[in-house]
Amino acid sequence: MLKKGIALLGTSVTVRGINQSDFEKIVEWRNDPEINRYLNQPYKLTVELQTQWYNQKYLPSDDLLFVLVENHGGTRIGTVGLNDYDPVRRIGIGGRLLIGEKQYRGSFELLEGVILFYDFLFDILQLSKAYSHVVKDNRKAAALNTRIGFLPNAGDIVFPEYCRVHGMELVELVNTKERYHEKKVVLRPMIEHFLKQY
Repeated sequence: MLKKGIALLGTSVTVRGINQSDFEKIVEWRNDPEINRYLNQPYKLTVELQTQWYNQKYLPSDDLLFVLVENHGGTRIGTVGLNDYDPVRRIGIGGRLLIGEKQYRGSFELLEGVILFYDFLFDILQLSKAYSHVVKDNRKAAALNTRIGFLPNAGDIVFPEYCRVHGMELVELVNTKERYHEKKVVLRPMIEHFLKQY
């Protein structure tokens, strides 16, 4: 089973495993109507429900849920996670990306956090393919995924159960380790530019 207390340290942001101190903030974000419309959560989340999910479903699983924490002020800005991890087939679903603090949408902190996360999936867990499922009209999420190498899955759908959820139609995207690293090379000048400011 994957360890939950992982911390990925970047220059501007740290990506660390969630714990109970994050629950109130996660509940606040997930109940925000602007965010909730793209989530698989057709009900009002409470700290009690979040705690129940954490203890009964999350801790005994191979799923990982991280919170992105801005390094200078300690502001929690959002979440990202892995589910359906299969170490034999070397695949998993990268997702649960939620930027709760709106001023960080499109930020360098977000980009660095996403890169830390996918570096972990491809270079530490050694995934050969990562999948993601995005609501069809969620253009911002689709654009971010495209920047790091995701493309619509042109083959057989691997996780059909995630393509229609609570009446929403989602597109299955796929990325490979090789394509991810090719895209990262293109992003490197922008990353280095921002790193000079820290």
